[in-house]
Amino acid sequence: MSEVGCTIPCVEQESTDWTDPDGATRAVERHLSGLGAADLERLNQSLLFRIEHMVRRIEYAESRRGAIATLAGGLLAAGIALFAILLDAPSGPVRVALGVLASAVLASAALTLVAWFRQTNPPYGFIRADKSRRPWKWFYRDALGDHEAFAFDWWRRKDSPTNTKPIKAFEVQWGPFAERELQLVDLQKDVLQNLQQVYLLHVNEKYKNRFLSQLRTVLLRGVVASLLAFFITLAIAAYVDRDAESGRPQPTPTVTGSPS
Repeated sequence: MSEVGCTIPCVEQESTDWTDPDGATRAVERHLSGLGAADLERLNQSLLFRIEHMVRRIEYAESRRGAIATLAGGLLAAGIALFAILLDAPSGPVRVALGVLASAVLASAALTLVAWFRQTNPPYGFIRADKSRRPWKWFYRDALGDHEAFAFDWWRRKDSPTNTKPIKAFEVQWGPFAERELQLVDLQKDVLQNLQQVYLLHVNEKYKNRFLSQLRTVLLRGVVASLLAFFITLAIAAYVDRDAESGRPQPTPTVTGSPS
């Protein structure tokens, strides 16, 4: 009697080390080769549907990251504007508190923007992994034989060797690219590429959501800390200023007598 839910033959599951990426890929290829054309097509359509929706979710997370970065840029401008206002403000508790607020806002905005820049195109784990284990179908980094050959340095002359190298590379790499793309007529190869892409997108989406949570936390905590610093400084400065006022000698009223 076969076990319920055992989609891949149980003997193969027991003999395959699924933590070995190459062994897992070979096991998937063996399983795909055992599926009929209808099952392969059904699986392929399911994968393509998920890819489309996962890309939208990643784009949504990226748009929210961009919105937070824009807000941080606005806070940076607001902090600079506060310092400009303080130049002409009279001395007192309010000026001291506004100075602290401006400094805290600038620090929070700058930290948020630094986090945003560091999160943008970092050395992702799936990029640093072995190229042969990534889905070459979906991204230029793996679809092109040598993507580094297609470069243009704006600071160099347009006819410099670096900027003219892509002309030859475009011609040389066309053949190998086309030869490999034609393999996708094999439905099993196409399904494997899409399956690997779904996995990559899951990992990518995890990165993006984590980046979004981190960025939101940095900005929110920075704003809250800035407001707290403002009110605490205002209260302390007002208290100190009041004590200083009470300790100063009061002017003695001058009494002028009327002439007799």
